[in-house]
Amino acid sequence: MALSKIKTNSIQDSAVTQAKTSGLTTTLTYTSGTATGDGSTTTLTINSGRAVNDVIVDVNGIILTPTDDYTITGTTLTFSTAPTAAAEITIRYLAI
Repeated sequence: MALSKIKTNSIQDSAVTQAKTSGLTTTLTYTSGTATGDGSTTTLTINSGRAVNDVIVDVNGIILTPTDDYTITGTTLTFSTAPTAAAEITIRYLAI
């Protein structure tokens, strides 16, 4: 089976998005945090109560793959490889 058109949408930073399901409207919001890589540090402290499936992590605009590129235990996010020096790291905490 061939794939035809694939449509993607994006969420603006700090935007409020509405999801509609079965006639119910729910407002979803997310928060975010930032950090800067130093070329050697592989851990960051993040908000508590989070798992790899409810955060989006990007380094210099490239979205990382959960469990392959990073893991989360408690409040510690651990990168499989340290982000390069001066790399811009963004953690988006999805609504849970």
